[in-house]
Amino acid sequence: MEPRQEQAWHRRPRAGPALLGALASLAAVAAAAALRWGPAAGGAWLSGGRGPAARAPRAPDGRGLLRMAGETSDGAPNSTARYRSAAELCSAAAPIPEVAPRAWRLGPAWRRACSERNREGAYPLGRNWCWVGMKRMCHWNLKSHLSWAKVQQKASDLGIAPPPSLQPYSPLRNPELCDDPSRGATVQFSESDFQQAREWFKDNVAVYVVSLPTSINRWEQIRARLEELQIWATRVPGVDMRVPSAILDAKRDGFVPRSYNFTRAQDAGYAWKHDMGSMIGTLGCAAAHFKVQQVAIADGSPMAVVLEDDSWPSDDFIPRLWKLVREELPCDWEVTALLSRCGFGSCVSPHLARVEPDVNEPEWRCRQGYSAPLLSPLVFLPLLLLVFLLLLLLLLIPPPS
Repeated sequence: MEPRQEQAWHRRPRAGPALLGALASLAAVAAAAALRWGPAAGGAWLSGGRGPAARAPRAPDGRGLLRMAGETSDGAPNSTARYRSAAELCSAAAPIPEVAPRAWRLGPAWRRACSERNREGAYPLGRNWCWVGMKRMCHWNLKSHLSWAKVQQKASDLGIAPPPSLQPYSPLRNPELCDDPSRGATVQFSESDFQQAREWFKDNVAVYVVSLPTSINRWEQIRARLEELQIWATRVPGVDMRVPSAILDAKRDGFVPRSYNFTRAQDAGYAWKHDMGSMIGTLGCAAAHFKVQQVAIADGSPMAVVLEDDSWPSDDFIPRLWKLVREELPCDWEVTALLSRCGFGSCVSPHLARVEPDVNEPEWRCRQGYSAPLLSPLVFLPLLLLVFLLLLLLLLIPPPS
């Protein structure tokens, strides 16, 4: 069992004119984060026989608990169902922190030393190279479930960041609250908890799987896993931008802004200043999540979980989600990544961190933080505002250098 680290909670910012203009250019005013999921931690209540064994409804066409977007089924959860109280969707007792990102203030000696170790071959201006070294170490250890304190120590041992004994820095405020991988350990849920969680999940949550039509093996894997967990899900075909006319089709359908110029964005991405490499896959992933949000909004469930087809929900996925939403989510939440690492922001609760702009990065990088999301997003549909992917698409249209 691998312990999980903090989830990432996204709160709606005040929308400026540029953001509102971009929103107006989209046919769908919503999308979940483009997230990838590796195996998640959890108990074994289904495979081990623990918890209630109540079966979810099956589709009448014999395909089990899965359907394709646009299809209907008498066995599907009621798409018009609404929650009975706000207590089902958030915790009124959870605090709502203010945005107050904290930069890593370093003297010229440390900055010069880190630049010599981390800058080779990169665009030289405006970066905090000690912070770059720390982020690289975190990226190299994504599967290791390390706290930021341990990441800084490992980066220091390699000589790419200052030692925490001399220049301690936590990208998460209040790290003692959530920056602890052990908080992802297995929780012992009672049979009553499992039953209540399943009823809550059925009444409030719709599940969607983004999957390219050609990804047959990956689709079969997630299909079998969701069948095992008795989770009803809708398959939404992904967007393959390698197909001729795919960008034009995505613009027509509202998954990509009509004003988006991929050639210009890709030229900027290949430039030395940004060095982002090919963005065709990123654009396709972003468009697919705009697409799934159109489907989710049309279905009308209070909340939606969006999975990619390489996801692997833990055995106790439903009661964990039930507990997180009802006990820890602040009531102004809109998008929650169910696992992220290398987070930048503020710990909100034992399993939640508020994502904030990375003020250690320069403005010309759009304050691009890390906060690597590795799990599915949970989306509150009545208040949906597409922050993460919208900003991602805007990042792909950088201003002239």
